[in-house]
Amino acid sequence: MVAMQAPLFPRQDPSVEHGIEEFPITQKEMELLIKMRELLKNRVEEYRQNQKDEQWLKSHGIQHVKHWRETSPRFQNLPNDEGEDAAPAVPQPPAYPWDPKVSALDSPWPDRLLMRYLKARNLDVTQATDMFLKMCIWRDCYGASEMCLTLQQPYRRFWRTVADNSSSHRDKNGRTTYWEKSGKIDPHFFSQNITPDEVVLTHVWTMESQTQKLDENSMKMKRRVDRTVTLIDLAGCGIGHRKVAHLFTLVSQIDQDYYPEMLSKSFMFNSPMLFSGIWSLIRPMLHKNTTDKIQIKGWSGYDTLLCDELGAENVPAEYGGKCQCKGEGKACLARDVEPTPSYIRHSPQYKGLESEGPAREQLNEWRRQRGMRSLTEDEDCNDWTVRRTRFDYYQISQTQPKEHNVDNRFNLVLRA
Repeated sequence: MVAMQAPLFPRQDPSVEHGIEEFPITQKEMELLIKMRELLKNRVEEYRQNQKDEQWLKSHGIQHVKHWRETSPRFQNLPNDEGEDAAPAVPQPPAYPWDPKVSALDSPWPDRLLMRYLKARNLDVTQATDMFLKMCIWRDCYGASEMCLTLQQPYRRFWRTVADNSSSHRDKNGRTTYWEKSGKIDPHFFSQNITPDEVVLTHVWTMESQTQKLDENSMKMKRRVDRTVTLIDLAGCGIGHRKVAHLFTLVSQIDQDYYPEMLSKSFMFNSPMLFSGIWSLIRPMLHKNTTDKIQIKGWSGYDTLLCDELGAENVPAEYGGKCQCKGEGKACLARDVEPTPSYIRHSPQYKGLESEGPAREQLNEWRRQRGMRSLTEDEDCNDWTVRRTRFDYYQISQTQPKEHNVDNRFNLVLRA
């Protein structure tokens, strides 16, 4: 457990400092909050007296998980994300009230935070208290509060390799939106190159980053914004994606247990017929409160729904909206939102793209050797060649010492 120390940051509630208008709390809810705080105080004291008693922990459903540095040691040995073109990571303090030098059990708990747990458990004080206590213990053990201080996005190169995604937008209500083309993920490549623990690390970092963005949005709008919207394009999803369905369940469980009531809605669209089989495996493992927020749409009609929900100016043009923004940190939904790194710009694969036929044939041969499917005529050879180059560099970067420069590491791939 984290010992009590002096706070690392001045932890003033931003709602006070920036005059953020909070959600109104009814008299009944206030009474429940008072009961929950009193019960939490007793549960924390009881936990501290028994935190080394395995039988007591088991009987109360409490588990001491390993720190992310232990579960994902590979991340600490990776070189800087994009070599010479990388923007340096800027450490940011975690969202209020968390402080990496203060146990979550000793942090100030604002009413809005406790209310999320009460709502997640339908205003049952006992269940909400147990849920909140387990979350605080998990944060201390896993090291969630220090993530944004010590990490740039974990395995960022890998995620940019496997799927287009973006979290740089807000909707018309100020909610943070996350877009992803999950159907483009190659399940074989995905399962062979990242572990479940590393998926968890990336997801927790993303959720911590999202809570920071929600605070920033609240400051800009002068009212509390505490929800996110997730938008998943399932085009390309097939039977092979069943092998990674358990990872979706894994991260959804984390959201339910440790970030409840942060999801406002989730839209899954361009859903193929086969997805119903995958969804039938996932749905029983999720809480009803979560599944009620998920809408699954087919190949038509979703564009109007998205524009009505988010505002057309916040929906990428490819999905029927008006957003065509480009540039670093502002791309609608593109893998290369930053300038193409030098190790890709100067590679033979990238330079040889003028000859479409040979380049496609060479790329398909490379994919077949790794158990991947061949590209169809409709798929962009340029796009997939950049993805291949990132993949080669990603693998080499994990096997070479940090002191090797970017070009030397990548030349090892080219000579091979």
